[in-house]
Amino acid sequence: MTELKYIPFITLALKRDRVASEQLDSIRAILREHFDYDCRVSLHSLPYGLSTARVEFASHSDVALSRVFNVLGEWNAI
Repeated sequence: MTELKYIPFITLALKRDRVASEQLDSIRAILREHFDYDCRVSLHSLPYGLSTARVEFASHSDVALSRVFNVLGEWNAI
């Protein structure tokens, strides 16, 4: 039987009044300060011009830590 693996990630709502690529760079810089590895951050577009960032972590524990300690405080997790 095949075991499913879930990628530990969070989705962040990006701000409409700022350039998405600059926000992704800021998110990556914050994550580098708190984690000892490079988290994968990718941009996703939604209808009506909305954008989100998907941040993939190495473990589900890191997702929990980032939420509990509000590491990415400026961006709201969806």
